[in-house]
Amino acid sequence: TSSTVGTTTASSVNAKSAVDIKAESIDQHDTAVMTGSLGVGAAGVAGSVGIKVIDTQTSAAIGANSKVNTLSGYNGTINVLSDASLALTGASGAVGGGAYAGVGAGLDLTVVNSVSSATVGDGAVLHGLDISIQALNQRDISSMTVAGGGGLVGVAGAVSVIHVGGGDLADQGSQALGQSDYEDSEGNTQREEDVMSYAQGLINTEFTSAQVAQEVSAPAQGDTVAYVGSATMLATRDIAIDAQAKHDVDVNSGALGAGAVGAGAGVVSVTYNSKTSAISQNATLSAGDDVGVKAVDKDESTHTAWWLEQYEGSGQRALEVNLTDGDDFGVQAFAGSAGIAALGAAVAVIDRDNDTSAEIRGGSTMAVDRVDVFAQRDRYNRSASLGAQVGAVTVGASISNVSNDGQVLASAGGTIGSEGNEGSVLSVKAIGDNKNDVMAIAAAGGVVTATGAVATINGASLDLDARIADDATINLKQSNVFGESVLDANTGRVDMTASGINADRAFADGNSIGIGVGAGAIETRVATSSEADVVVGDDAALEVQGLLTLSANVRGAELGSNNIYSPNNSAESRGVAAGLIAGVASSVAISEQDVSSGVSIGENASINAGRITLDSEALGGTRARATGGAFAGLAGVNSINAFDLDHY
Repeated sequence: TSSTVGTTTASSVNAKSAVDIKAESIDQHDTAVMTGSLGVGAAGVAGSVGIKVIDTQTSAAIGANSKVNTLSGYNGTINVLSDASLALTGASGAVGGGAYAGVGAGLDLTVVNSVSSATVGDGAVLHGLDISIQALNQRDISSMTVAGGGGLVGVAGAVSVIHVGGGDLADQGSQALGQSDYEDSEGNTQREEDVMSYAQGLINTEFTSAQVAQEVSAPAQGDTVAYVGSATMLATRDIAIDAQAKHDVDVNSGALGAGAVGAGAGVVSVTYNSKTSAISQNATLSAGDDVGVKAVDKDESTHTAWWLEQYEGSGQRALEVNLTDGDDFGVQAFAGSAGIAALGAAVAVIDRDNDTSAEIRGGSTMAVDRVDVFAQRDRYNRSASLGAQVGAVTVGASISNVSNDGQVLASAGGTIGSEGNEGSVLSVKAIGDNKNDVMAIAAAGGVVTATGAVATINGASLDLDARIADDATINLKQSNVFGESVLDANTGRVDMTASGINADRAFADGNSIGIGVGAGAIETRVATSSEADVVVGDDAALEVQGLLTLSANVRGAELGSNNIYSPNNSAESRGVAAGLIAGVASSVAISEQDVSSGVSIGENASINAGRITLDSEALGGTRARATGGAFAGLAGVNSINAFDLDHY
């Protein structure tokens, strides 16, 4: 889908009421692929593949050297809006049954590149009552894959792969669509198309997020971009440069294999890369009221935790499992198997890299009231894997992992206010939350049983940066309000803030019950980093009549009931293994956290203000809990380890 609208280069447009330039794309795709096979005499083999490759590019633009409302008497509002909305629903299912063998395999592959950009080209001149440059991008993706196999040998595999943005496709599920050779009707060897390689090629070429930005000469790369080049924009009231992205992902994969030999595997892999940018690049902006440059990137709705926090009298948390689904970013994998020999694996993986930036890069910016530079990114990730096996000999594994990276940047540069034409208030804020929940549960029962459950959060980083750029010049003065002093005035001030919360929790539970031998290995690992920095750049010059406040704070712990601080980094492992002959259980929980904040003033910077306040706070807290039990008639071996690691 491609939707593009805008003025051409060096065009002239004038309207007394309003100039509305709007590009809108609404994409809704539903796919359902189901298949079944029943082999009465021998084997039943069924496979289903659902593939969606979506490229949506939406662009609203005022071209280079264009003029809008420059004639006398024409002062209508100017709105440039790019609005992209994408809703994908996919379902894939396969069931195979046979006297000897039943094989069912289902795959749902989704590759998405959705770009929304609102731009003003170099040399353009805009006059208006209000001027708004806005890019919106909303994605709602859901996928379900199920598979079943039954027979003397029952095998089932269900794979869901979601890939958004650039980068490499995840490894999980790639073998399901590999290349294969075959002979055509003339006996010549041919090679079938490798769908994964084809999709990867699209990502590397046509599906680059920078494509739309390059077409409008915007150096800012991203999939949600509001960009103003070296243009001139004069507004009687407000100027807004605004980029907003929203995400909602829900993926489920489940498999069940049953037979004398039963095997089931459910795999979910989500790779999600995005960048949201609101940028003024060497522009001249002048507003009678406010100038706002804002970039907001959010997961939809509120976070639904995999467990609810309850505080006991001692202040320790009791964990209550809660499988309620919410409108956040969630994946679930399920695997079950039953037979004389039962094998199962459930894997759920989320890998995200998201940057959010709001920047005034050079140029001149003047607002009588406020200049707001605001960047916000909120992440709410859920990953869960659940496996169950029943048989004489059972082996089960449940693996769940989340990785989350990216920067939140708010930066003000160039000249903001000038001597004799000072502004009033400058606000620069970088705000962000990371909230990740990971759960892995595995259970096995039989004569000889073995289970493994692993829940990990790797590299969950929160990087917040609010800054005055190098060589920036800031001039702000106070309004003459009777009775106000320098210390209580709301004008002539600079407020800079970098603030965020990083809350990451992993939970693994494994139970292995064998009539003869039971063995279980359970492990949780949480490794996070949180950093908040407020910086006044090198050679910057600030003249502020009122208050200058620089505040950096990041929290890895929260104040709960009874005034007890609760650590936000939490790893918990629980395992039980039992057998009449032997029971072996291993339970490991590791929680590691790196928290830092800082406020700094660069070399050769000059600051003159009525009052200066520098504030930096980093609050950290980790919690690791490992419990295990090994029970046996003859021999029981139990290993329990818990580690808390804090760095400030």
